Amino acid sequence: MIREIHNCFPRLKLVFLARDLTKRAWSAMCMELSQKVTGLQCGEFSSDAIVPQTKRQRLDNLTVAQRRRLQEQSSPDSMPDSYFMDRLSSKTHLSRSDYATHLRNWYEVFDDGNILLVDFNEISKPREVLAKIATHIGVNKDEAKRFVGSLAGDEVIRKVNAGAGKSALSERPRLESQITDYLAPFRSDFNKLLVQKGYDFAI
Repeated sequence: MIREIHNCFPRLKLVFLARDLTKRAWSAMCMELSQKVTGLQCGEFSSDAIVPQTKRQRLDNLTVAQRRRLQEQSSPDSMPDSYFMDRLSSKTHLSRSDYATHLRNWYEVFDDGNILLVDFNEISKPREVLAKIATHIGVNKDEAKRFVGSLAGDEVIRKVNAGAGKSALSERPRLESQITDYLAPFRSDFNKLLVQKGYDFAI
């Protein structure tokens, strides 16, 4: 598929936002749990095209008490550490955690200059990240600066799709350590790729 994309868009500019693997995995697994409320199973995605109407109807027919119970069951706090470690070892999460392998597939087809890797932590300075991405996709550097500078403060700091009421992994240090150790090989492999490509950050 990557070669097909290249054949159609050979000058395509790609951006990969590299988030800490432990935090990314925790966020994804918490999202899976929250989506139980809509009747989705682990690994499914919430879209009108995928979620059967029968599941929506079943949710609509729940009583308030049943909805509350389902929401409680979908809370990370209701699940033991073993649940998360089991989910982490699933094909879905192993694939999502293997940044380096996926990126090497893209590098085999696209030139290095077409791919920009961005440290997720840089989004604490959103204007700098926006300017970097705009320049990468071909916007003149001065134009990019002017555009980013013209954006209102709330436009660049407003969170989108932020998890609401998500349990903090820091409150479960044992699980956090287990997840971090489990993902260590993926982290090491990606950091090696960053060095090979001349980046000065690591995850």
